[in-house]
Amino acid sequence: MGNPWFEERRDLFERQALAGFIEAALYFHEIKEKPSIFEDLKGWLGSEKNKGPLWLLKDICHALWRDDLERTPRGVFFDWLIGSIFHEAMKLKEAAYLLERYRPLYEALERNYDYLPEDFSYSEFFEDIIEDRGRHLRRLQRLFQRAKRALFDLLPQMKDNPLVLRFLLEAQKNLEKLWGPDSLLEIFDLMFPGQPEMGFILAGESYLEGHWFDRARGAFLSALNLNPQAREAQSGLSLLERRLHEVRSNLRYVSL
Repeated sequence: MGNPWFEERRDLFERQALAGFIEAALYFHEIKEKPSIFEDLKGWLGSEKNKGPLWLLKDICHALWRDDLERTPRGVFFDWLIGSIFHEAMKLKEAAYLLERYRPLYEALERNYDYLPEDFSYSEFFEDIIEDRGRHLRRLQRLFQRAKRALFDLLPQMKDNPLVLRFLLEAQKNLEKLWGPDSLLEIFDLMFPGQPEMGFILAGESYLEGHWFDRARGAFLSALNLNPQAREAQSGLSLLERRLHEVRSNLRYVSL
């Protein structure tokens, strides 16, 4: 049986997993070509006592999907990929530490002292570490590519989560960086086959319930742009206008 506290907040954790992965994928793309990445990886991963964004993402995915093979094998696979990314990033951090902290120290010793042992090839040792660093980066690149596809396939299972739908609207630019142009419409079409406007409508209804009136209007108008006959969007706009009228009336009453 699941944790009742966690299940009550599952919508929030699914949103955090989605946001955390997009942030992680874009961050890796940003740092992967840098010659020195240890400090970036150190902050990204964190520690047991002070977990960084990637560590927290791994924990959230474990909590959501790790033991849910019968109900959501796609979720389990995505969780497996995130766990693999985390551990591969840990290995990369160790390689980066050796190259960025230990190699300069050895080179300083080599320049200034003549008593270094000759029975061990230190240059060969660091060449091996450089190769390890490259292998870890390539593995991470492949894992992120596969995780992008796996998350795309997993998103339809979150179609009833209003926080996820709202996040998708708000993160449209980052979605396009990750999955390309028109990715938001592609996701909504996967979630609601043949009715992608429903993604905007349900997000708009959630915004309206939370009194985010401008965002609700934008979502309903986007739905009508896709399908001018969408009754739910028309009804949503009508309800929005009534709510705004009530707010204005109450404000006038208070100001009297």
